[in-house]
Amino acid sequence: MRAWRGVPGACAAVMLGIAILPGCQDTGVEVGSPLAVSLEVDHDTRVAEQPFEFRLEARGRRLAVALVQFGDGSADTIEAFGAQSLGHTITRAYDQPGSYTVIAEVEDLLEGFARDSLVVEVTPSP
Repeated sequence: MRAWRGVPGACAAVMLGIAILPGCQDTGVEVGSPLAVSLEVDHDTRVAEQPFEFRLEARGRRLAVALVQFGDGSADTIEAFGAQSLGHTITRAYDQPGSYTVIAEVEDLLEGFARDSLVVEVTPSP
């Protein structure tokens, strides 16, 4: 999306792609970023009951919410309230050994959805 200047209110139609109205000028400035999400973890493998630290980063034009599913039926929801960027750290431990696919999905009100995923391994306690 590009920024426009000119008659207040009239240029809003331009920003929505409706029409180029007299008195509205393209500033040439891009507003917001393409929707992107990144999910990282501090360790790929941990012993049961030892915590992982997950880091979620997202950027977009009007982020609404992020959902992180931990692969064991539990999830965290992070509200973004229309922000253009979001950074959130989640500490999470698993009780049972196994392989868990962690999925982060972000919704942007203007761009749709984006997702990222990773797999963590949990080994038995000694």
